[in-house]
Amino acid sequence: MWFLFVIVYSRFWPVLPLAVVFCGMDTMLFTTPVFWFGLVLIPVTTLLIDVICKLIYNTVFKSITEAVRESEIRKNDPSHVLHESRSS
Repeated sequence: MWFLFVIVYSRFWPVLPLAVVFCGMDTMLFTTPVFWFGLVLIPVTTLLIDVICKLIYNTVFKSITEAVRESEIRKNDPSHVLHESRSS
């Protein structure tokens, strides 16, 4: 939707005297590699930061439920996990 807005709005000036500085901005914007690189890099970087924070939080501050799930996935007895959490 934003791409459509840029295309329409940058072509709007000859029809109405509005947004003179935005005239031809679509061709300048869509032909630069910096725009396309940023279009991919910025969302990936922000999502990567969120994923890393969630990974650290789930690894370091693990709840009893998550510890039991991990032991069941490894096919270990979860009673060992429950016994350790009570003693600490």
